[in-house]
Amino acid sequence: MTMPDGDVTGLNADPPVADRRREARFQGGLYVRVWGIDTRGERFSQETVATNISNGGALLSLEDEPRCGDLVGIAHEGKHSRFRVVWARNSGDARKVQVAVPKLQGDECPWKSALF
Repeated sequence: MTMPDGDVTGLNADPPVADRRREARFQGGLYVRVWGIDTRGERFSQETVATNISNGGALLSLEDEPRCGDLVGIAHEGKHSRFRVVWARNSGDARKVQVAVPKLQGDECPWKSALF
């Protein structure tokens, strides 16, 4: 049904906001191993699930909190790469921190074969 103002839905909603990301994202999860240095300066290594995954990065849920700007290593199915922490925030779970990590330029994506 078309409304008098031309709105087909009957709602004057704003147009959808375009996603600013350059790459498609896989919303499912992949098991990965993450290692690095936490905010206390101690080494950590843990298994977790990476989500919101692309060839260039992912979102992690970690028990240990690395600092913004730090490098972490991530491995998936025998392949590993270096990533930089661009932000970390409380996930709502007292034991977990969400961490966004883009891959360092020149490193191979460890989960490339799982994406496409």
